[in-house]
Amino acid sequence: MSVGRLVAGVAGLNSVYLVVGYCLLTPFLRRGVASAASYAGVALLIGAGWTGVLLCIAAVAGATTGVLTFALVAAGVAGAGLLSRRLVRRPPATPEPAARQQRPWEDVVATAAAAGLVAIAGFALVGGFRSSPWLDDTWGWWVPKGLVLSSHGLVPGLWQGSWGFIWISPDYPLWWSSLSALDLRFVGGIDLRAIDAQLTILVLAFLGALARLLWGHVRPWLLWPGLALVAAMPELFRQAQGGGGDVPLAVYLALYCVCAVLWLVRRDPLVLVGAFTFAAAAVQIKSEGAPQLLVLTAVVSLLGLRAGLRPLLRLWSAVPVALALAAPWFAWRSTHHVHGDFALGRALDPSYLSSRTSRVRPAVHALGEHLISPRQWILAVPLLVALALLVALRERSWPPLVLPLVVAVDFFFWVWVNWSDPQDLHYRLSTSAYRVVDTAALVSAAFVPLVAERLVSRAPP
Repeated sequence: MSVGRLVAGVAGLNSVYLVVGYCLLTPFLRRGVASAASYAGVALLIGAGWTGVLLCIAAVAGATTGVLTFALVAAGVAGAGLLSRRLVRRPPATPEPAARQQRPWEDVVATAAAAGLVAIAGFALVGGFRSSPWLDDTWGWWVPKGLVLSSHGLVPGLWQGSWGFIWISPDYPLWWSSLSALDLRFVGGIDLRAIDAQLTILVLAFLGALARLLWGHVRPWLLWPGLALVAAMPELFRQAQGGGGDVPLAVYLALYCVCAVLWLVRRDPLVLVGAFTFAAAAVQIKSEGAPQLLVLTAVVSLLGLRAGLRPLLRLWSAVPVALALAAPWFAWRSTHHVHGDFALGRALDPSYLSSRTSRVRPAVHALGEHLISPRQWILAVPLLVALALLVALRERSWPPLVLPLVVAVDFFFWVWVNWSDPQDLHYRLSTSAYRVVDTAALVSAAFVPLVAERLVSRAPP
């Protein structure tokens, strides 16, 4: 397949995501082309998130997830967004923080970091369109599952394993499979370079969304080096070229955590909408999305102890609604007896866990080795911990320690998963340990600029 057709197809699909996202953001955007353009990363991820979530619901309802269904879903979501601007009272826009005059050296640091970020993004984008997925899960079942959904819909026999087709992780939700198949439909053939290209675009949108969400909260000479740190992490774009669902899950969970923190701090309605959207998408990407969402929300909520009950209740209300959107898939799995290897009841059984304590230490070692490796995530976690400790000691307060605690809880969630999983531990760790820490790594990297800002700020805590 020609490169031109590949680029046109992937670009066309993501243009639809972008338009849908902007339509949903219309009640919150300020006037001005430059201001609206800065929300491109947020808009693309929101558009992809909502269309994917509704495609999952459509599949359970009996529809195929092909181009026609996608067009109807995208048009419906975009129309609802535009209609909400007229029917819903527009919330007051939170004023942008006053621009702080930078010293010359700060301008140099910010400019150099921004240039480096653009260079890395450019190389990554070219690499994404030139590479094919190296992870066998991608062509083994993520993409085949999506193509079946796109052409035939949710055929129970395939997921029940009676034909021996979806026998690996049949319980996984349908979001990433549906979007992967759409990329192949838009490029007009089975060209797996489209999967890597799509993942690369999602990662670049993640960087753009972080820049927009943290703008005004973090001074530029800290923000742009922080984002360059994220982009320079070798494992991020390496895994984006793997083609699996771990990177999208990490992207949406990390943005959910950032939006949740910003909502508790600043009460901007836009970030609350973002938190809801990112939570809903994360639940539909992988089965691990729902429990991770719950434990991350529980820890982030500690910051709300000083924010008051009302902001906390609004954040908490987003989580059950996000889970409710995935309820059709959960119900379909239960009705058709589609189950994975992991059983929650067994994983919470003290007697079962006590007989497998020998798995804990190897799991901690393997997961920790990947998470703090400079060759994978450039010490994002140790940097976050060090900065948070400095802020906590300087201010003699505990809230800064909540952010590394979020990362620690996600890490030990995966220790618990490996502890309770019935599969051979060596096989489990060798095939997934390097991938499942993606969320902890991206959350750490996303929080580093916020904690660094707190460290240099003279404002009261």
